[in-house]
Amino acid sequence: MWLIEDRVFPASEEVRLRTTLDTLHLDYRLLSTNELRDQVGQIGGLDMARGSCWWISLLMGHARWRRDLWGAIEDFAFSAYADRFGELLLNYPFNCLSFHELCWRGLESFTDSKGLFIRPDDGFKSFEGQVVKVDDFEPWMERTQLLQVRGSARIITATIREIRAEWRCLIVDGVIVGSSRYRPMLECDTPRDVIDFAVTAHKTAGAPCRCYVMDIADTTQGLRVVEIGCINCVAFYESDLNSAIPAIVKIVQ
Repeated sequence: MWLIEDRVFPASEEVRLRTTLDTLHLDYRLLSTNELRDQVGQIGGLDMARGSCWWISLLMGHARWRRDLWGAIEDFAFSAYADRFGELLLNYPFNCLSFHELCWRGLESFTDSKGLFIRPDDGFKSFEGQVVKVDDFEPWMERTQLLQVRGSARIITATIREIRAEWRCLIVDGVIVGSSRYRPMLECDTPRDVIDFAVTAHKTAGAPCRCYVMDIADTTQGLRVVEIGCINCVAFYESDLNSAIPAIVKIVQ
């Protein structure tokens, strides 16, 4: 059974997902925000949950969550996997510190350049990663504080890299079962070298679980891994769902 939180992902993608599930004769249920809390204790070990980071985080804390299939919160922290990827990772080397320390010291104490890339360490995006210029640090800090990011929250800073394009690969048991470009525009086709690079990166770093996603960037230094993520709470973009969904279903049967 697919349990899908309603109105989380782009409408066109969700229509395509439900159409594919119908075509494959797979059961699913749409859940409203008011229904979600009641479903935390009812989800089965073989259910495929798909929804917001908030809901998936709640499910991951439940005893019936299949960590071997879908992973756990700590598996997707940037600092948990960064050293395994090493130089294959876009934001490597990196610094990890608390939000409080970053605010206290100021951005200029960490770089001789005009800015840094800053993102949360957690894989569930308490705020969006972005390039922050030294002159823009104060407004960025104030906006981030408004999101109620805790002072103890771990923050990643890294050198700014130029990115030309990005792709998302859906990985099941080490096989790329779906992929598509999402920057600078959506496109279903993925170059062979991107697929090959994702497979190499997977073999190098190992998998946090049987089913996850990996984002790949084309940079001026070549292909690099942007991050890995929980497949339960990310967009599938233009991936071929007729290929991806049966592969996902197979591991829970």
